[in-house]
Amino acid sequence: MAYLIIAVVSAVAMVAMYLLMPTPPEMENAKAKGLDEFSMPTNSNSRVVPELFGTCELKGNIIWYGDLRSREIQK
Repeated sequence: MAYLIIAVVSAVAMVAMYLLMPTPPEMENAKAKGLDEFSMPTNSNSRVVPELFGTCELKGNIIWYGDLRSREIQK
């Protein structure tokens, strides 16, 4: 009998989770950006690279994911 109660409660919880799930926003005119549309931080021999020592909190939007390449999608 306990298994039946657990199954019913689980089924009700799953239905409630499905009904309360947020919907993704609708975006008009959405298109993927190309590599030339990103503004990435750069460095050259004449620019100083900052170094941090100790414990610091850095804020920014830099995400590094190795080599950034793009390929054409061929059908």
